[in-house]
Amino acid sequence: MTYPALTPRLHAVADLVPPGTRLVDVGTDHAYLPAYLLGKGRIASAIATDIRPGPLERAKATAERYGLEARVQLRLCDGLDAVDADEVDTVVIAGMGGETILAILEADPWSFDKVCVLQPMSAAETLRAGLDRRGISIAREVLVREGETLYLLFLLDGGKTEKGNALTSAEHYAGTVSAHGDDPLWPEYLARSRDRAARALVGLERSRKPEDEARRVYYTGAGWPGRDGKRGGEHMNVQDIYGYIDHIAPFSTQLDYDNAGLLMGSGVAEVERVLVTLDVTFEVAKEAARKKCQLIVSHHPLIFHGLKSVTPGDPTGAVVLELARRNIALISAHTNWDQAAGGVSDVLLERLGIASAGFLEPAGETSEGTPYGMGAVGELEAPMPPKEFARAVRTALHVRGARVVLGDRPVKKVAVCGGAGGDLLARAAAWGADAYVTADVKYHEFLEAHQRGITLIDGGHFATEDPAMDVLCQRLQNAFAKDGVEFFRSRRHKEVYFAL
Repeated sequence: MTYPALTPRLHAVADLVPPGTRLVDVGTDHAYLPAYLLGKGRIASAIATDIRPGPLERAKATAERYGLEARVQLRLCDGLDAVDADEVDTVVIAGMGGETILAILEADPWSFDKVCVLQPMSAAETLRAGLDRRGISIAREVLVREGETLYLLFLLDGGKTEKGNALTSAEHYAGTVSAHGDDPLWPEYLARSRDRAARALVGLERSRKPEDEARRVYYTGAGWPGRDGKRGGEHMNVQDIYGYIDHIAPFSTQLDYDNAGLLMGSGVAEVERVLVTLDVTFEVAKEAARKKCQLIVSHHPLIFHGLKSVTPGDPTGAVVLELARRNIALISAHTNWDQAAGGVSDVLLERLGIASAGFLEPAGETSEGTPYGMGAVGELEAPMPPKEFARAVRTALHVRGARVVLGDRPVKKVAVCGGAGGDLLARAAAWGADAYVTADVKYHEFLEAHQRGITLIDGGHFATEDPAMDVLCQRLQNAFAKDGVEFFRSRRHKEVYFAL
């Protein structure tokens, strides 16, 4: 029997279709693929679908040309809407965007239990991420060259992981070592992916649009597979570190006035050593240089307000010039780290020996469905007298003195907010807090606490936020332990004032 010749792209699709299968070709391309597989005796039956009459007319002409009218069923429908699960064993969706492919599969979830051969023309990262969310593993990824274009194919064998989100965000974008195996085209594809990511990051860096924030996850994601065939086989980049922070504390959640993000340096600069600090001072910049760090991760942004000049005589300008001279990049995770689950306030509460029961002021959910907000709340195991609790806070935070208003009742329910959180006092009172721990409290806020009978403790901005940088440093070290990146806590930056 004769059959049509296929392009390299469609030939690669055909090679992934299991022998003897019952095939459905969604969005059929002239029915060339079903005709080829039937003509070679590779499949048992074929259904060709399309949402438009025109492609089905062309598919009918192909079937007639090769004498396959009785063996190729043509169905006018959206995706798999006119196909029953018990009619097919293999689903092919080729030549569509990744978002469209994912939408077709999700509209008929039974398709995830079949063998699927997918060929996204764009947004492969969206398709990978969507499959990962559902716990669908990609058994194999195949690359095929057609002219100057590299086409990508996914093979799903109906296998599922124990839980979703098993891939790093960068693997959503570039694929995995296990899926690509020894594919000789993968190093080229990986290099192209990273180059595209670096270019895209420049345009997205200052964007606050939700859709751009979602895209940035892939452009800056941690865990890029290495060109040598191992995850993390090459040096990590600034964008890898940025991507991990963006995952645990999305930069899209920063407050409107903030300036968190990549503030200095190139996203594609390689990183082996990183200094983590609350603030970036000139001493911290010199410390980073001595430790041969290529990157500083800070909480407070060095560049916060608009700079009209950068000179050695200006405190901020001197630091900017020193970092530029040493070629040290800077990422600041400020209010996004303040509001993250496990971030500044959760760490503060845990430092006081109290488990977090939620946010003091919930703000919403990230694009991944993780709640975020300001402050944290929890309860002591047993009530404490206000003065005893205040002394315990001072000891836990290692401060010589704290400004305190003692309340009129034992302390059981505790609210905290690392840094300047005096304006959340009313929120703490509404929650029923017996004590509120924060910093930078104003006179009228102390007066309000006295009138409310709440124990209010100002532990200092540095003391209430710096412990969270220990945690961030450790989380970064754990995340990149296998990638050869070392993270150091600043030893030069300490509290700059003391109480006489």
